[in-house]
Amino acid sequence: YTLSLVQETSNKTIATNYEHETKKDIPSKPIFPEISPQGPFYVQPDLDVPDYILTKTHCGGYCHECPIWKYAMNKLTFQQECYTCVNKNKVIKRAKYNVQIQPTKMIKLVRDPFDNIVSNFHH
Repeated sequence: YTLSLVQETSNKTIATNYEHETKKDIPSKPIFPEISPQGPFYVQPDLDVPDYILTKTHCGGYCHECPIWKYAMNKLTFQQECYTCVNKNKVIKRAKYNVQIQPTKMIKLVRDPFDNIVSNFHH
Protein backbone atom coordinates (compact mmCIF):
# COMPACT_ATOMS: atom_id res chain seq x y z
CA TYR A 1 0.00 0.00 0.00
CA THR A 2 2.75 2.47 0.94
CA LEU A 3 4.60 2.14 -2.36
CA SER A 4 1.40 2.45 -4.37
CA LEU A 5 0.53 5.60 -2.43
CA VAL A 6 3.95 7.12 -3.20
CA GLN A 7 3.55 6.26 -6.88
CA GLU A 8 0.02 7.67 -7.11
CA THR A 9 0.77 10.93 -5.29
CA SER A 10 4.08 11.64 -7.04
CA ASN A 11 3.06 10.33 -10.48
CA LYS A 12 6.52 8.74 -10.65
CA THR A 13 7.30 5.05 -10.92
CA ILE A 14 8.51 2.85 -8.11
CA ALA A 15 10.46 -0.40 -8.42
CA THR A 16 10.37 -3.92 -7.05
CA ASN A 17 12.66 -6.93 -6.80
CA TYR A 18 9.61 -9.07 -7.56
CA GLU A 19 8.91 -9.10 -11.29
CA HIS A 20 5.41 -10.57 -10.82
CA GLU A 21 4.41 -7.29 -9.12
CA THR A 22 5.04 -5.19 -12.23
CA LYS A 23 2.19 -3.83 -14.33
CA LYS A 24 0.60 -6.78 -16.12
CA ASP A 25 -0.25 -5.17 -19.47
CA ILE A 26 3.25 -3.72 -20.01
CA PRO A 27 6.38 -5.90 -20.48
CA SER A 28 8.60 -5.78 -17.41
CA LYS A 29 11.58 -3.45 -17.67
CA PRO A 30 14.68 -3.70 -15.46
CA ILE A 31 16.04 -0.45 -14.04
CA PHE A 32 19.59 -1.30 -15.16
CA PRO A 33 19.11 -3.55 -18.24
CA GLU A 34 22.80 -3.63 -19.25
CA ILE A 35 24.29 -4.58 -15.88
CA SER A 36 21.34 -6.15 -14.08
CA PRO A 37 18.66 -7.59 -16.40
CA GLN A 38 17.20 -9.82 -13.66
CA GLY A 39 16.05 -6.90 -11.50
CA PRO A 40 15.00 -4.70 -9.90
CA PHE A 41 12.11 -3.77 -12.19
CA TYR A 42 10.03 -0.65 -12.75
CA VAL A 43 6.50 -1.26 -11.46
CA GLN A 44 5.01 1.07 -14.05
CA PRO A 45 7.70 1.98 -16.62
CA ASP A 46 5.42 4.37 -18.49
CA LEU A 47 5.60 6.88 -15.59
CA ASP A 48 8.42 9.36 -15.00
CA VAL A 49 11.47 8.09 -13.12
CA PRO A 50 12.39 9.98 -9.93
CA ASP A 51 15.96 10.90 -8.94
CA TYR A 52 15.81 8.25 -6.20
CA ILE A 53 13.60 5.27 -6.95
CA LEU A 54 11.79 3.59 -4.09
CA THR A 55 12.37 -0.16 -4.49
CA LYS A 56 10.49 -2.91 -2.69
CA THR A 57 12.50 -5.76 -1.20
CA HIS A 58 11.79 -8.01 1.76
CA CYS A 59 15.45 -8.75 2.57
CA GLY A 60 14.73 -12.35 3.43
CA GLY A 61 11.36 -11.91 5.10
CA TYR A 62 9.22 -13.15 2.20
CA CYS A 63 8.59 -16.75 3.33
CA HIS A 64 5.14 -17.10 4.90
CA GLU A 65 5.45 -20.80 5.74
CA CYS A 66 8.90 -20.67 7.36
CA PRO A 67 9.53 -21.14 11.08
CA ILE A 68 10.60 -18.03 13.02
CA TRP A 69 14.23 -19.18 13.34
CA LYS A 70 14.65 -18.92 9.54
CA TYR A 71 14.27 -15.14 9.78
CA ALA A 72 17.40 -14.76 11.97
CA MET A 73 20.35 -13.94 9.73
CA ASN A 74 23.73 -12.28 9.89
CA LYS A 75 24.61 -9.00 8.15
CA LEU A 76 26.02 -10.62 4.99
CA THR A 77 23.00 -12.91 4.54
CA PHE A 78 20.65 -9.96 5.10
CA GLN A 79 22.48 -7.93 2.40
CA GLN A 80 22.40 -10.86 -0.04
CA GLU A 81 18.67 -11.32 0.55
CA CYS A 82 18.07 -7.60 -0.10
CA TYR A 83 19.64 -8.12 -3.54
CA THR A 84 17.47 -11.16 -4.33
CA CYS A 85 14.96 -10.95 -7.17
CA VAL A 86 11.97 -13.15 -8.04
CA ASN A 87 10.87 -13.70 -11.63
CA LYS A 88 7.46 -13.18 -13.21
CA ASN A 89 6.36 -16.78 -12.59
CA LYS A 90 6.94 -16.26 -8.85
CA VAL A 91 9.88 -18.65 -9.00
CA ILE A 92 12.43 -17.67 -6.39
CA LYS A 93 15.63 -18.29 -8.28
CA ARG A 94 17.65 -16.27 -5.82
CA ALA A 95 19.18 -14.56 -8.82
CA LYS A 96 21.29 -11.75 -7.46
CA TYR A 97 21.38 -8.48 -9.25
CA ASN A 98 24.68 -6.73 -9.75
CA VAL A 99 26.20 -5.61 -6.44
CA GLN A 100 27.88 -2.70 -8.22
CA ILE A 101 24.48 -1.06 -7.81
CA GLN A 102 24.73 0.25 -4.28
CA PRO A 103 21.78 2.00 -2.66
CA THR A 104 22.58 5.52 -1.51
CA LYS A 105 19.54 5.95 0.71
CA MET A 106 17.24 3.56 2.54
CA ILE A 107 13.78 3.66 4.07
CA LYS A 108 12.97 0.98 6.60
CA LEU A 109 9.23 0.56 6.87
CA VAL A 110 8.07 -0.86 10.19
CA ARG A 111 4.42 -1.80 10.48
CA ASP A 112 2.09 -2.89 13.21
CA PRO A 113 2.31 -6.71 13.46
CA PHE A 114 -1.44 -7.00 12.91
CA ASP A 115 -1.08 -5.09 9.63
CA ASN A 116 1.47 -7.71 8.56
CA ILE A 117 -1.03 -10.47 9.29
CA VAL A 118 -3.68 -8.73 7.19
CA SER A 119 -1.12 -8.14 4.43
CA ASN A 120 -0.52 -11.90 4.16
CA PHE A 121 -4.10 -12.29 2.90
CA HIS A 122 -3.52 -9.73 0.11
CA HIS A 123 -0.79 -11.78 -1.60
